[in-house]
Amino acid sequence: MSGLLLSSDNIYGLVNPPPDPVDDLPELHQTIGSAAVRWDYFIDLSNNIGDHLVGGDNVTITGNVISVAISNSSSDSSGNNTSSTNTVVSRAQLTNVDLCNNRMIELTFDSSLNYLETYDLDNFSVSQNNEAVNLGEIFIKDGRANLSLDYSSNAVLDASNNTQLINPNNLSGQVYFETFNDTKHIGNFQTKGTFEAGINNIGYSKKGVSGEGLFNLTTSDMPTGVKAVSFWIKDYECAEQNWFMVSDIVRLNGLAVEIFVDSTNTLAAYGENLKKLFFDGTERTLAPRNSNLPFTLVDITPSLIPSSFNGWHHVYIEFQSAAADIELLSRNGLNNSVGSLDEIRMYNRGLTSTEIKGLAVTPYLTTISDLSGILIKYTRDLGDKDSILFTTTAPNIIQKKYCLTYVVLI
Repeated sequence: MSGLLLSSDNIYGLVNPPPDPVDDLPELHQTIGSAAVRWDYFIDLSNNIGDHLVGGDNVTITGNVISVAISNSSSDSSGNNTSSTNTVVSRAQLTNVDLCNNRMIELTFDSSLNYLETYDLDNFSVSQNNEAVNLGEIFIKDGRANLSLDYSSNAVLDASNNTQLINPNNLSGQVYFETFNDTKHIGNFQTKGTFEAGINNIGYSKKGVSGEGLFNLTTSDMPTGVKAVSFWIKDYECAEQNWFMVSDIVRLNGLAVEIFVDSTNTLAAYGENLKKLFFDGTERTLAPRNSNLPFTLVDITPSLIPSSFNGWHHVYIEFQSAAADIELLSRNGLNNSVGSLDEIRMYNRGLTSTEIKGLAVTPYLTTISDLSGILIKYTRDLGDKDSILFTTTAPNIIQKKYCLTYVVLI
């Protein structure tokens, strides 16, 4: 005889079956309806909220509390191991798992996650009913881990008129990706601008405010070897003296690139390091302009004028040599626009025209209808970036890279 006892606010599991009931029940028995209950035979299961948690290396799970231990060993003068102890270095409890807009899985713990831009999505894998669920991004918002589902592949025609499927997340050479979904970013102007709904309502975008810089990766934040940048832009204020993009303007080494709005309210550029510019998947011609200036001005044709930037549009810029830094929609934080930015990607190579066309299709995230049959697996140190870190002030508990290894929702 075994089973569960459900009260109004708890669940108890029967671990030692009592003897068959007799007419003369001792005082240790209580009657609920017609059921005789020996409370000393039951164990409190209130900490199990319906999730099955299976521990991995150095991980112990009781209910939903995940404890991670590190092994400490000592050796004698000959190098022989004399003793070994395990010390718990981190504890956290998974308290909730939510599906947001059918395309983001939010994990809530009783300790907030440290905010980092460099958490590694490679540490996670998700499946539903034994079918892999591809992921697009991990980001931290309000101390919770959010896993977005993967981007849909876009069907585009290549130069031979053959259909190619381009997934924005699967292009090789990507060295930087910023979605603003966590309403944060690295680099300058972190507290400037505002956040609003992102392209196709995927998370957030960052919107410029008059008089403020918006986005600038300095040399110290810039990935190595950036040869191209891709981003989405909305309602760019294409008016004289506004800047669109600048790079390497302080070193006076001939590699500076500036794209700006000229006196005719038309986008123009200068810089020997500017190689290509695509707008909405179509390459623009960069034609040198006759001038008496000591540098070469470039006309962009067909022209990009104020009406070109109504709503969301995709921009791809490629450099001759690696860019040292990137500033978008301002120049040294001035001459800025009130346009919005989203989905900034940087690459260590030039992309093909087919890949650029694929990036220029409005992005969509794949969806799932619910969390039934979901398996979420997190294994630390699988990627080359950071494992998740918790912040807590509890005594004798320190923040530590660690893993919640499996979560099965049923």
